[in-house]
Amino acid sequence: MTRNYEFAYNAYKLLEQKNHYTFDSEQNRIFDYGCNNNLNTITNSDGNLNYLLEYDSDNRLVAYKTTNSSLHDYNLVYEGNTITVTGVIRSVANTTIVL
Repeated sequence: MTRNYEFAYNAYKLLEQKNHYTFDSEQNRIFDYGCNNNLNTITNSDGNLNYLLEYDSDNRLVAYKTTNSSLHDYNLVYEGNTITVTGVIRSVANTTIVL
């Protein structure tokens, strides 16, 4: 299957949009950043899929949530060199990953 990707970047050279096409489907993602260049939201062009990212005071990702589906809803906890991720990951509830 042939896949085509298109990428667009903003004035700060941050990814602004990603389009993915095949012969029978299309996926578009729009990326929005805060003033500190942290990625705040990811949406699709229809607006029916939204991802929300949250950060702590050290600009570390602490939450990643799909605001209108049960696909992702997890939190990250930092302890030294260990990161523990818990929650719903790819629709699987009660998942824990230790990095």
